Amino acid sequence: MQQNGQFNNKDVSLYLREYKAEMLRCRISEGLQVTSFNRVSIDELQGSIQGIQQQNLTWAAFEEALKTTF
Repeated sequence: MQQNGQFNNKDVSLYLREYKAEMLRCRISEGLQVTSFNRVSIDELQGSIQGIQQQNLTWAAFEEALKTTF
């Protein structure tokens, strides 16, 4: 993961692969993965991520929205 484990708008595809692997390892549901993603991002990105989260997307759609945005 990125420095301090936070997403900082660099290489979103790599970050999402690592995030997803860690969430699966910890058995975190896809719904919780979406709602908690802003907790692993730097403060400057949280507003953008919250806007995407409010769309109530599936994990796959959320992942695509992040890739499009970042």
